[in-house]
Amino acid sequence: MITQILKNDCTDLRKLFNRTAYLLLCITGILIWVLFSASFTFALDTNLPKSKVDTKDRNSDGKPDIWIYYNEKGEHIKSEADRNFDGKVDYTRYLAKVKIDREEGDIDFDGAIDTWVYYSDGMKVRGERDTNRDGKPDIFIYYEADKIAGLEKDIDFDGKIDQTTGKIPKK
Repeated sequence: MITQILKNDCTDLRKLFNRTAYLLLCITGILIWVLFSASFTFALDTNLPKSKVDTKDRNSDGKPDIWIYYNEKGEHIKSEADRNFDGKVDYTRYLAKVKIDREEGDIDFDGAIDTWVYYSDGMKVRGERDTNRDGKPDIFIYYEADKIAGLEKDIDFDGKIDQTTGKIPKK
């Protein structure tokens, strides 16, 4: 009986040792993979072309208020602005082929984007506004030749247009 207990204890000890060794092997493998991946990623990142960022300080407080981004060819690709000088970006303009592509803004400075303007060939074609702070636009503005041509409103915020004014493009 004593030999049976010792035999079982040794078997359990071997299983425990095998599990511990397996666990250590797995942890070592994961650490090696993480270190290799990190150094590989770093090596890749250092070879990528870097975009250039210019900053401007509009209120002379020593902190940037406007950030202008350029790609590796020196083309202006994006601008960001802190319009109320609270240290947070509340307006972003994206450019495609040196023409404005779209703009996003936080009109009420609550930290959430609530206004979007879309462009085609540098001209405004559509604007969207979230007036109830749910993250979804409820006013849609349509432009022709950079002037307002039509307007749609979701008055009860159910996702369906309730009011239409002016010329609305066909969807």
